[in-house]
Amino acid sequence: MYDTYKSNTMARYVQAIISSDAFFGELCEWLSTLDDERMGELRHFLFEVDLSDIEGLKDSIYKYGGYLSEKNYMGRKFFAHMALMVQRMELMRRTAAVIKPMPAPAPERELATAQ
Repeated sequence: MYDTYKSNTMARYVQAIISSDAFFGELCEWLSTLDDERMGELRHFLFEVDLSDIEGLKDSIYKYGGYLSEKNYMGRKFFAHMALMVQRMELMRRTAAVIKPMPAPAPERELATAQ
């Protein structure tokens, strides 16, 4: 689509910073120093909630969403994307529970039907 990653662009630099472990450590520390309940909930969602705990994810993301105001466009967009992600994860989990793999045929039956 766009050729933004071909040369030495700001996008490549920002991508390298964000993908480093040091960045996430500093982000976690920074979020914990803020005296803001919304940022504390964001830190909890990003760094403490186990992805296998769908109910915990839902609770955390909706608690974060409860702190948002109409003026906070980025926060609302983040909330919408995270709520959609949790919804998709829940759908995938339900679909995986319904679709069970068929058992492999027993070797004796295969030989008897082949004759």
